[in-house]
Amino acid sequence: MQSIEMMQLSEAGSISAYIGDTWNKIDLSNILLFFIYSFIELIMIRDPMIVEKKTYLQVLKPIIEFLVILISSLKFLYFMRIYSSMWLLVNLLIECAKDIQSFLLFLFFWVIVMSAMMVALNADYDEKDYTDL
Repeated sequence: MQSIEMMQLSEAGSISAYIGDTWNKIDLSNILLFFIYSFIELIMIRDPMIVEKKTYLQVLKPIIEFLVILISSLKFLYFMRIYSSMWLLVNLLIECAKDIQSFLLFLFFWVIVMSAMMVALNADYDEKDYTDL
């Protein structure tokens, strides 16, 4: 897999042109995360005390594992573009993801505004009423 990426890098001509493509960013991040995950796994195999104690590696490992699976599924979308019937669906998903970004920014703004308004309105409530929060 890495040899294919090296061939694409040489065909692109420059590193900036290669990294400019979104699919290449996905490939590079998947390779990097897989190496990090493998390194963490080797450390945990080599030192069994890490497995017994709660360390940052045990917290980091499932997060990286999740990201590797997520990015690998995105790579699957790239390969599904080969088929004419799936090409439109993949492009639809990409456009939806672009539109969701602006919506999430809008939603985040209004969540902050509403939270500030609730804080202003709830100034006289006692904290004992909300112990389970």
